[in-house]
Amino acid sequence: MKSIRTKISFTLILCTLVSIIICGGISIINTARKVSNDSSRQMQLTCQNESNGLNATLKEISDSVNTLSSISLSYLDDVQKFKTDKTYVDSYTEKLKPLFRQFAKNTEGVMTAYIRFNPDFAYPTSGLFLTHNDSKSAFKFTTPTDFSKYDKSDSEHVGWYYVPVESKTPMWMTPYRNSNLGIYMTSYVVPIFIDGESIGVIGMDIDFSLFTDIVEHASIFKSGYAFLTDSNETIVYHKTLDNGTSIKEVSPSLHKSIQNAKNPNSTLGYTYEGKTKYLYSTLLSNGMHFNMTATKTEIYHDAYKMALLILSGSFAALIISVIIGLFFGQYIANPILKLKDIVVQTAQFDFTPSKYGTKLCNIKDETGQMARGIREMRNNLRKITSDIQDTQSTLTQSMLDLMDTSNQVAKMSEDNSATTEELSAAMEETAATMESIETTMQTIKSESEQIKANCDNGASLASEVKVRANQLKQDTKKGSEQTRQMYDNLLTKTETAIDKAKTVEQINQLANVILDISEQTNLLALNASIEAARAGEAGKGFQVVASEIGSLATQTASTTETIKSTIVDIHSVVDNMTECLKECTNFLNTNVLTDYDEFLATSEHYANDAQNYEEGMSAIKCSIESLSKAIEDISEAINGVNITVEETSVGITDIASKAQDTTMAIENNNTHIQANDEQIKKLQGILEMFHMK
Repeated sequence: MKSIRTKISFTLILCTLVSIIICGGISIINTARKVSNDSSRQMQLTCQNESNGLNATLKEISDSVNTLSSISLSYLDDVQKFKTDKTYVDSYTEKLKPLFRQFAKNTEGVMTAYIRFNPDFAYPTSGLFLTHNDSKSAFKFTTPTDFSKYDKSDSEHVGWYYVPVESKTPMWMTPYRNSNLGIYMTSYVVPIFIDGESIGVIGMDIDFSLFTDIVEHASIFKSGYAFLTDSNETIVYHKTLDNGTSIKEVSPSLHKSIQNAKNPNSTLGYTYEGKTKYLYSTLLSNGMHFNMTATKTEIYHDAYKMALLILSGSFAALIISVIIGLFFGQYIANPILKLKDIVVQTAQFDFTPSKYGTKLCNIKDETGQMARGIREMRNNLRKITSDIQDTQSTLTQSMLDLMDTSNQVAKMSEDNSATTEELSAAMEETAATMESIETTMQTIKSESEQIKANCDNGASLASEVKVRANQLKQDTKKGSEQTRQMYDNLLTKTETAIDKAKTVEQINQLANVILDISEQTNLLALNASIEAARAGEAGKGFQVVASEIGSLATQTASTTETIKSTIVDIHSVVDNMTECLKECTNFLNTNVLTDYDEFLATSEHYANDAQNYEEGMSAIKCSIESLSKAIEDISEAINGVNITVEETSVGITDIASKAQDTTMAIENNNTHIQANDEQIKKLQGILEMFHMK
């Protein structure tokens, strides 16, 4: 088992180690981030400073050419003569020579200065071309390029003229190598326009070493260097790579980073020749990019160095912490170990004073508090042991007194038990009698409730009979009234029908008249036929009409006979119907109305009987309810007596049971007294184990 000294030392060392790891880790991360940011910032500032120098040189040259262009235009006072008069052009050119010589001398890096006129109206070699072979030799004017030898599309030879003219803005040309001078150069060209018409161009060819010297001397960290690229990601100047080399060929990762970069002036990471590098690029005023690059190792060199320093310091702090932890572990653990010895001594019931007790109690920290607490505990245990000795004597005397009292209580409990048994037998007989009475009362109560239920049903039926009798009375009265009304209506309609039946006689008379008319019409038709026969051929048409009239008269007579026959039948039916209606009215008046009067009297008598029956059932119901209430009161009284008897019986039984329990408790008490006597003897043996001196 590990000692507390080891645990304390281990805890101190572990806490120190964790603190060092956390603080050191945070310090390393923050320091590395800060140093790397400072290194990146240093590279950016260096790149910005160098690019500012390049931009200043570019601006100086462009300002010189722009100023030269403005002054040259001020000398041109007659554009029309300039376009048409060669002598004027030559004179104008001569005026410009001193000006060009002065600007060429005062502008750094100039290899040639020139002005060329529009070949569309000027002769092909018009203009000035001032040049020298190197910076040490003097400038001299030479014959300009003959435009007539080259086509406008020949950008290699005359592109320096036509490209700026077409763009109509001053511009820096892409660096190129001049084969005549053997020098790498770049040009700044300003197109000249008057009223929107091209007059020519003014430009200067600059020795590109003016810029490459700045780039070559630009450096960062140990091996960091600078290089130039154009807008197409092509190398313009590099220490080791050829001009014209594409960035994509050299480092695809750098090409991808440039493509993904949102800001042209930004830091980009890439891989070149197996090394991770960072590049910062700025855009120059001539459209080229000034780039500074360095390896990640050099950029983070100071960060790595600082991290190593922090790790070294952390390790040294850990060693010191281990030594201090061991020392303080020993210092803290020694008092605790001495306290442990005292606790072990106490556990062995040895309360003799310890030689370290006073010294430990004088300690001011928690260890001293524990020592003082243990000392107080030992003093209390001494006092408790003394109290136990006194209590042991008192318990012995109390045990003897308790044994005498228990014997007396046992005798009294036996007497109480006999008395309660006699009371219990008497209460059991009383309870049996009350149960018999209660059973009889329950039977009476049940029968009275049945009678009450029958009365309720009878009253309900009487109410229903009364309702039905009243309804029958109303229905009979209503039926009598409807029958009488029907009789009156039927009598009226019968008389009306008899009166209307007499019109059948009139129809019969009309039929006889129609029959007479048809006979006369038939005679007229016969006479007409005779007259038509006499008339011969001329009366044939009339004969046909007379024949049709005769036929119609015959049909009319036949129809009239049919009508008369039908009228005879109708007359017979009307007579029968009249007789039937008279019999119906006599039956309604003689039998039906008389029966309805008897029904009405019977229904009234029936309703009166139902009323009397309902009142009788209500009286019986009230009597039964009073009887039921009396039975319930008697039953409740019997229940109360029965409950009292039961409670008394239970109480007597409980007294007997408790008397028995008391007897058993006394016996158990005697057993415990004997056991306590044995425990007191054991307690005496335990007290002998304590060492108090």
